[in-house]
Amino acid sequence: MSKIRPPRKFSGIIFITGTDTGVGKTTFTALLLAHLRQQGVRALAMKPFCSGSRDDVRLLQSLQRGEMSDDEANPFYYDLPLAPLIAARKGRGPKVQLREVIRKVRATKKKCDVLLVEGSGGIFVPLGEAFTVLDLIQKLGCPTVIVGRNRLGTINHTMMSIYLSEVFGIKTFASILMGESKMDISAQFNAPFLQEKIGWSRVFSLPFLKGNLRRVPGVKKSAKKIKKVLVRFWDAATVSLSSIPKMGLIDNKPVDG
Repeated sequence: MSKIRPPRKFSGIIFITGTDTGVGKTTFTALLLAHLRQQGVRALAMKPFCSGSRDDVRLLQSLQRGEMSDDEANPFYYDLPLAPLIAARKGRGPKVQLREVIRKVRATKKKCDVLLVEGSGGIFVPLGEAFTVLDLIQKLGCPTVIVGRNRLGTINHTMMSIYLSEVFGIKTFASILMGESKMDISAQFNAPFLQEKIGWSRVFSLPFLKGNLRRVPGVKKSAKKIKKVLVRFWDAATVSLSSIPKMGLIDNKPVDG
């Protein structure tokens, strides 16, 4: 039986966004975080913007307990389940400038080798008066993952997200298709079609994972179950990290916005 080699060691940021809200971004971020830490990678995860419940942040924090505060993992919290800018306009959270977000992300990156940054909803979600998720990714200059549900509609949503990202100069190196408990007929065709369009090495399908993925034991067990997929994903990620200049990741240059 062949052994899975240790993960390649690189330093950088990976941004995890989605085709929509509730598509599995937090689940994938948690699985990847658990996998990397189990393999000895100095990895942390943060969700700069969180609206409504803070359960997503609690899950990530439970996998990196004691390494940073909740306010570091989630510096901008809104107690209404709305886009951050809309919630802020209603006085239910902070009004934020892009430079503040970049400063928070850079500060967290100094604590680790690999930082996973989970976005809010899709790429055009408004975070502040003058910027969206797309603008944040642009300023960070990091490779990006698009997470979507493996069901009817995901081809359109995924291709549109990738196309718009790359029009704005963002390198989307991977598409993640999250399996669901009830798979429709499209689930068996979505990955092959996306592989045809954007490349076999850039599309990763995850099966529906049973068990409690909101708690550490369930996440770690599932990460081991799909270890081969996560190893293949990390190989693709390290290629992307090594090909992108570090200037947008950890430098101290001023950021407009």
